[in-house]
Amino acid sequence: MTRRAWASVVFAGTLLLAGSDRVARAQPVGQPGPLQPAPPQLFAAGGTDIFRAVLAREGFKPIKRNQLRLDALGRLQADSTVAVVVLGTGQPDGLDAFGSARAAVLRRGAALLAADTPVELFAVLDAGRRVARVTGEDVTAAGQDGLRTSVECPFVVPLSPDEFRPPIEKPGPVFGLFRGLKSVATNRPSELRLLAEPPAGEYMYPLARFPRSARAGFGGPRPQPPLFAVGGEGTRNAPDDPAFAFLALADPSVFINQMMLEPDADNFALAQRVAQFLKGPEGRDRCLFVENGRVIEDFDSLRDALTPPVPPVPPNKMPNIGQLLRQNQDKVAKLIDDKLDDIQRKDLVHQFAFGPPDGPKERSRFGLLITALLVFLSVRMVLVMLGRTLAAKQPTDGPPPPTTGAGAASTGPTGVFDRRRRELMRRNNVFDPVSHLMREFFLSTGVPPDLGPRIPRVWVSDAVRRPDSLRQAVRDMWRIAFGPPVPLTAQRWFEIEPYFDRLRRAHADGKWKFVLAE
Repeated sequence: MTRRAWASVVFAGTLLLAGSDRVARAQPVGQPGPLQPAPPQLFAAGGTDIFRAVLAREGFKPIKRNQLRLDALGRLQADSTVAVVVLGTGQPDGLDAFGSARAAVLRRGAALLAADTPVELFAVLDAGRRVARVTGEDVTAAGQDGLRTSVECPFVVPLSPDEFRPPIEKPGPVFGLFRGLKSVATNRPSELRLLAEPPAGEYMYPLARFPRSARAGFGGPRPQPPLFAVGGEGTRNAPDDPAFAFLALADPSVFINQMMLEPDADNFALAQRVAQFLKGPEGRDRCLFVENGRVIEDFDSLRDALTPPVPPVPPNKMPNIGQLLRQNQDKVAKLIDDKLDDIQRKDLVHQFAFGPPDGPKERSRFGLLITALLVFLSVRMVLVMLGRTLAAKQPTDGPPPPTTGAGAASTGPTGVFDRRRRELMRRNNVFDPVSHLMREFFLSTGVPPDLGPRIPRVWVSDAVRRPDSLRQAVRDMWRIAFGPPVPLTAQRWFEIEPYFDRLRRAHADGKWKFVLAE
C-alpha cells in the first residue's frame, strides 16, 4: 500500500474515533449544557411593564420624547388618535402631562389619570372648572375587605348605573370597566373627591367606591364610602358631540406588575378593559405614557425581559488571532480564499485520492478501500446519532422539583417521594401535601375528622387586636384542609406559609380555639 493510502486510512480512523467520542458524550436534547443561556432577569415589581404590554397588544405605539409636538403651555397637540396615560403626579421637564390629558379629551382622544398624592383635577369639557381632587389621604379598610386581609390593600366596589338618581337609561362602555370585577385590589390608595354636584364635564360618572368599612386618613367610616374612580365618555350621535374616553383613579398602583400578577386579584382583567376603553371604536393607536414624571418610550420591555440572551461564544470555540494579524487580516483571508479556490478549480482533492479521472488508480483497490471506509464511517455516525435521539426522547432523570417549604419526607419506599416531588414540580400544584399538613394540625386541636367543609365556631381571646382577621385566617386554612381541591402553586404556598405558622403559634398560646358541640 502506498504512502498516500496509509495516510487516508489513518485519517478515516481518526475521524471515526473522534466522532464516536464526541457524539457519545453529547447531552440529550432539553438537558442544560454549559452554553445554555442564563435565565432572564425578572422585571421590577413596582414597574408597569405588564400594563404597557397590554396596551401594545391593543395596537398602541408609544409617543417618544423627540416626537412630542407641544404648544406654548407645554401641552401635547393631540388629536383623535391619541391616548394620554398619566400615572403619578410627577411632571416631565417642559411637558404639562395633566394638561396634555385634557387636550386629548378636548380633541376626541382618550385619557387615563391615576394618582394617590394631592392633585387638583379640572374638567376641560366644563370650561376648565375645577371639579375634583385627589386628597392624598391613605384609605384603609377592614381586613376581610382587602387583598390577603391587608388593611392597606382594600378592594374596590363597582357602581351600577341603576344607583344614580335618576337611573342612567343607556349606560355606555365606561360602566363596563368595573362591572363584575369584585377583586380589583389597590395598594395604599387615596380618595378621589368630587367638588361639583352633579358631576360635570368628563368627570360625569362615579364608577367605583371603596368598601363600607373604608376610612380616609384618621377619620372613621362614613355614611358614603370614599370614591375611587370617575369617568366619562362621548358618542357620535350628533356632529358636534365629542367622542372621547376618560378615566380618573385614586391609585396608580392598580397597574403595577406586582398587583397585575396577584392570583386573587382582578387587576389584569381591569387593565385589559382599560386598554380597550382607551382604544375605543375610533381605533386610537398612539399613546403618551407618563409614569412618575418620565415619558416611557418602550412598550416591549416585558418581552425583552422574558427573552433569553444570546449565549456568548466560548473562548476555545474560535481563537482570537486579531491581535496577531492586526492590519494583515484582510490579506491573510484573501490569500486563504484564493488557495481554496485554486484547489477546487484544479480538483486536487480528487486527484490526490483517486488520481486523474478515468485513470487506472481510480478503478483500483485503493478506490474500493476508501469507498468501504466512507460507508463504514457513515453507518457508524448514523447509529450514534440514532442512539442520541433515543436517549433524548427517554431521559433517565428530570430536573429537581421546586422547594415548597413544606419539608421533606424521610420514610417510605425508595424513589416514591422522589417521583412524587417530580410530579408536583411538573404540575406546579402543592395542594395535596399542604392540605394534608393543615388537616393534621386541625385534627390535633380536637375536632372530629368527619366535619368536612363545615367549620366549627371559633373562639378568639380578647387579647387579640384583630379578631375578625384571625377568624378569617382560620376559615381560609380550614377551606384548604377540608374543602374541595383547588390549584395551589408553590409560589402561593410561600406566601401563606408564614400565616399558617402564626396561626399554629396563636393556638398554642391559647389565643383561639374551636367551640365544639357537646
